[in-house]
Amino acid sequence: MKIKYLLLSLALTFAGILAAQVMSYSTPAFSASFNGPVTFVPGQRNNENTSTDSVYISMANSTAEVVSIRYTDGTIPPDFTSSDYYADKEAAGKMVLPSRAQGRYPCPENAQGCPFTYIHVAYNSGGTLRWRRIRYIIVSAHEAIFIKMESPAIAFNGSEWTRFINSLVIK
Repeated sequence: MKIKYLLLSLALTFAGILAAQVMSYSTPAFSASFNGPVTFVPGQRNNENTSTDSVYISMANSTAEVVSIRYTDGTIPPDFTSSDYYADKEAAGKMVLPSRAQGRYPCPENAQGCPFTYIHVAYNSGGTLRWRRIRYIIVSAHEAIFIKMESPAIAFNGSEWTRFINSLVIK
């Protein structure tokens, strides 16, 4: 019986340590709670040279949490055709898990909510099956926010994804 209490105590201590590592982060465009310290990678142009991404990333326990803000040079439709475009690009060459969805995310740019497409993909990297969940949120005709979580499939934690996505506030 003492071993059960000891194991329970260790599990609760470990859970408390993990919870304590959640870090709030805020920018003029968004705020979110990441799984650890955030590294900012400013202004990277995409391969097509049509947009600039500012990336905020944290890594803990082999799980990356990322918020990427994309500013497009041209105008994109502020609707599901744009979020679907990004999701379809991500899905190319990967196994898409059966949880693709669309919805609206609360944002000040659109009283009805900003359109998003969610996709969950699996792929092999160096012999390791990896999972990536991404929500492509179209904020305006020139701005999109991508929130993603990536980890080895064996380490994926659905409640961490829920915590991360629910913490995102678009300003």
